[in-house]
Amino acid sequence: MARGEKRKGVVARFFDGIREKFEATVKGYLEPGEALLDYGAGQTSPSEIFSVIPILATWHKLKTRHWIVALTDRRVLLLRHPAMSALKFLEAKALPLARVRSMTMKKGVLFVSLVVQTSSGTLTFKEMEKDEVQGLMARFKSAKG
Repeated sequence: MARGEKRKGVVARFFDGIREKFEATVKGYLEPGEALLDYGAGQTSPSEIFSVIPILATWHKLKTRHWIVALTDRRVLLLRHPAMSALKFLEAKALPLARVRSMTMKKGVLFVSLVVQTSSGTLTFKEMEKDEVQGLMARFKSAKG
């Protein structure tokens, strides 16, 4: 993401407000010489049908994980964070770009999902904004080049 570039959407505007702190936190996970290209916020959770069934709503909430998907010139970083803080990470995973086959967008009613195909399976990050996903996909294609 270019310095000074404005992003659209509620989540993106939230990150713009804390961009410097957020990027400094993410850079702690980068290898020497690695560059942060773009990032987006999404979540993994069981099927949404469980959230509307009263007895299973709590289980659904407990199984929901909030992630930052950060794309670098070498890897895709998956940084899990608490629901109320995007500056503190609970878990970090890294996928080398060579293992990531594709990034695609799946449309939903209000939000879209980012579907990441890897050599070991599929990861789906829900409730992302369309502009975020399109930016990640475009930068991924240029990084894979």
